[in-house]
Amino acid sequence: MNTLRSSMEEMFSDEKLNKFLELHSSWDNVANAIDSLIRNFL
Repeated sequence: MNTLRSSMEEMFSDEKLNKFLELHSSWDNVANAIDSLIRNFL
């Protein structure tokens, strides 16, 4: 379980990803995308 959590934390801590999301997404779209990603990942 810790491996999954650390993998997800690493994936979402990427600076390029954060900059992309800041520039090109509304927070609602981000929340929906993350929700979908988590549901599909698990």
